[in-house]
Amino acid sequence: MPAAGLSNKWNTDLNRKHRGQTRRDDLEEEIALARRCLETRVPRGVALLLREAPASVWLASGLSKTAAEVGRQILTAERGRPTLCLSPRQWLSQPLSPCVSVLVTYRGRNRDAQAVATCLASVKQTPVIVLTGHRNNPAVDVLRRARCRLHVIAAPTHRPESAFVAVRAVIALSALATRLALSAVPPVRTEVLHHKLDDLVTKANDAAMELVPRITSLPDWQSRTWTVLTSGVPEPMRAAYQSLLGESGLASTSWFDAADFLHGNYHAVLNAPSRSLLLVLTDHTADRLGALIARRLGPLIPVFHVSHPGIPEQSLWCHLLTAVFLTRMLAPAAHISLRHPPRPAAAQHWTRWDGQ
Repeated sequence: MPAAGLSNKWNTDLNRKHRGQTRRDDLEEEIALARRCLETRVPRGVALLLREAPASVWLASGLSKTAAEVGRQILTAERGRPTLCLSPRQWLSQPLSPCVSVLVTYRGRNRDAQAVATCLASVKQTPVIVLTGHRNNPAVDVLRRARCRLHVIAAPTHRPESAFVAVRAVIALSALATRLALSAVPPVRTEVLHHKLDDLVTKANDAAMELVPRITSLPDWQSRTWTVLTSGVPEPMRAAYQSLLGESGLASTSWFDAADFLHGNYHAVLNAPSRSLLLVLTDHTADRLGALIARRLGPLIPVFHVSHPGIPEQSLWCHLLTAVFLTRMLAPAAHISLRHPPRPAAAQHWTRWDGQ
């Protein structure tokens, strides 16, 4: 091999090893951050507020919506009281009160989050909980200036997220949302999740590694639309896959409740088998339904069934980590950087969508 070619090969191998080591370092750092977020103190008054609230509404957009959905799902399962997850724009068009509002925002810079904060500040008798990656941010400042009933639960000090697809932010906020929701039940549940986190990481990594070659072996896998079906605990993963795959440019997604999908919605994907794939997410309560979907539709279109059994928060976290690992493994196969995903030239300078 010529010297130049050998040098290029060494550089390629070194870059590949460096990228692999970076991903491992990032993962270790993110799981350590998740642990610290699960250890975050929730004041007794906040736990009591959430435990006794007749209803709560979780407000978030983009990748933060995954964390809001995680918190909402756990709280609903444990308390059996109405909870909603709305985008800021949805809430502004139909504000709900009196109920506890939980605003989930990593940096508080999103204009929608600030608009919601301004609206919440005007209803001072309604308590507001903010889950955030940074204790001091523009959305929190709006609420502080209004002197409303504000409770801020922030992630511990950590290296800020710099990637466009903010995986670290998703993990940190989801851990905070889990911690907040579980504050309404005995603390042993949080302690068990903390103890089991390494096992969940291993299971999620194995599930993602098993999926990647099956997905990338499909013809035109990058141009397929993912239909995500959920049943039971994994319901919040609709938001996770929608944001992770969409923001990275890996795939467009649609989602359905698995049982509802079988009422006839499957006709659309059956009519375009070369442009579709199904991802079925279940826990142990819906494994039979997931297996039935794979058995009937599998011969006609690609179907991938992922099941993580266990108590709700453990199953939920295993599914969340699977989504994160799968996105990270598919990105290099598609030559996509999660830090700077590709955008068409016409969209390079699109940064603001507020009409200004």
